[in-house]
Amino acid sequence: SGWTWNVAQGDVPGPALRLDVNSLLAGNNDAVHIESDSNGVRITGKTPIALRHGAYIFLEKLGCRWFFKSSVWDVIPGYLVEIGDFDEVHEPEYIWRRIWHPSSVGGGTFKIWKIRNRLGGEAFYDVQHSYDGIISKSEYAAHPEWFLPEGEAPKQLRCDHPEVIARAIEYARNKFNAAPRSDWDSADVIPRGSVPISPNDGTGWNPPWSDGQVITDKVFGLCNEVARVVATEYPGRYVGVYSYSAYSSIPSIDLEPNILAQIATEFNQSGLNIKQRIEGMAAKGIALGIRDYYDVNVWYRDKPPTNFYELLQMIPWYSDRGVTSYNAESGDGWGARGLLYYAASHLYWEPHASLDGILDDFYDKAFGPANWVMKKYYERWFSGMAVSDLSLGLAFQDMAEAEALAAGNEPVLERIRHIEYYLRYLWIWKKRGAND
Repeated sequence: SGWTWNVAQGDVPGPALRLDVNSLLAGNNDAVHIESDSNGVRITGKTPIALRHGAYIFLEKLGCRWFFKSSVWDVIPGYLVEIGDFDEVHEPEYIWRRIWHPSSVGGGTFKIWKIRNRLGGEAFYDVQHSYDGIISKSEYAAHPEWFLPEGEAPKQLRCDHPEVIARAIEYARNKFNAAPRSDWDSADVIPRGSVPISPNDGTGWNPPWSDGQVITDKVFGLCNEVARVVATEYPGRYVGVYSYSAYSSIPSIDLEPNILAQIATEFNQSGLNIKQRIEGMAAKGIALGIRDYYDVNVWYRDKPPTNFYELLQMIPWYSDRGVTSYNAESGDGWGARGLLYYAASHLYWEPHASLDGILDDFYDKAFGPANWVMKKYYERWFSGMAVSDLSLGLAFQDMAEAEALAAGNEPVLERIRHIEYYLRYLWIWKKRGAND
């Protein structure tokens, strides 16, 4: 805009953009209050991180967008926007919002994208495979009775053994007593909200346990033991555990309310569908999260997501049933799933926001005069159309049409070229064969 800004501490007379932190603000620790009137704009966050969220919400009101992690997908208006008077409070329904890659080219740009799209949360709600961290397999030779399966190389802990319980409690104390850590996703230093007491990935329970209900009860029984101590010594903190694999049933035992169970949407051996598992876990009176799979490269090979709408439409369904944390594994293929990541990041804040509105805003602001062609392109994949000579041919026709419509608009053309690069990848992959 060419405007010159003067920065001052304390209040100033006249119109200004005022940034405040007020720990007494209502709502969770990510809550932010934004108001605009003749005296300017005031953004008040409950915490400094919430204030940052508010700044990005305000920039979105001015038309700024950060669709994908590459700066090519940044949209920054070159003109002033009339915003008028308003008074709004924003507070995320999901207090922990995580989309993560096992690895990422340009990890710094991914981190910036996550900050701008308000991922992360008020505290680090850690749920991960952790038995190896509680007791190392290197202790097996001295204490085989602590490990399972019996008589075989160690894979899991025997979660009902008194020494295992004692070591798990010690592990939790060490985690909570440690200094606040830098968040994986944003480098924010935030408090620990939970400690993971969750089995190692994979199998390894039999012998002696082969029944999924028994395994589930044993796993959650260990969590109960730790949770009782945590409730007394670290009130307001949680014990995190996956509902996953052999322990994906609904526990038959009573559970401590400060257990946070993240229900995995894959690797379910319970015989129940995801909705039954969510409702069953909710009835146990514990905190709930989702462990989802937006992309796993060895499964999808960067093909477009045919379950795009299903994944996003479940976000409000989960929220309505008390789910408050979302942990989504993803991949670095933004041509295939970047729009999924972007839309999800906004639904974590407002699950009942219009998905069509989010998508149409993307098509309009990212592609301008080519918006309707690019909408057609994306919706064809999202309808479930497989990668084939036909679908790729139609997609390349879309790109040619979009380039003609966007002639002279270099930012839009560069975004279209990014999609073309992705389509060339799909074409080469198909030409070589999925098993090559």
